[in-house]
Amino acid sequence: MTTHEREITDSVELCSPNGVTLNPLAKGWSRFPLHRDNLGEYQQRNKRWDYWAVLSRDFTISSVFADIDVFGLADVYWADFRSGASGGQAILVASDDSFSLPPVVGGAPLRVTHDGFSMSIHDDDSGTHFAITWREPDGREGELVMRVDNPVGHESLNVVIPWDDEVFNFTS
Repeated sequence: MTTHEREITDSVELCSPNGVTLNPLAKGWSRFPLHRDNLGEYQQRNKRWDYWAVLSRDFTISSVFADIDVFGLADVYWADFRSGASGGQAILVASDDSFSLPPVVGGAPLRVTHDGFSMSIHDDDSGTHFAITWREPDGREGELVMRVDNPVGHESLNVVIPWDDEVFNFTS
């Protein structure tokens, strides 16, 4: 498929040195995570999410690890389509340096433990690994241990969507 958007092939800073305005060189898309998050420290402006959803004919599982400046959010959700059962747990914690995402997608493990909820997501050459434990509302313990394979030569879509120089979205 042909596009008029510029393909980025080398690492690039997402923002200009001031950490506020979009770096013009970051506009475009890449086949691999090449954008480096150098956003400034502007409370209630920067939202960083790592969201996964796995869907099959019989079930779905989703998880999120998000640094939303003023708080951190982590959750897991599951649904069994055959039985209609579902569950999971979400936590909100005060945002601090222990609840943050790396500057490059997949660049460091994501971990949080709070109120009986524990999440670890990390990447290696074989794929992305998940280890999540939680307590269901009825008190039962839940556990997810999963690997999403990363085939050799796997590509992803990474794109910057600019609305203006200070309002933009980066999605990987």
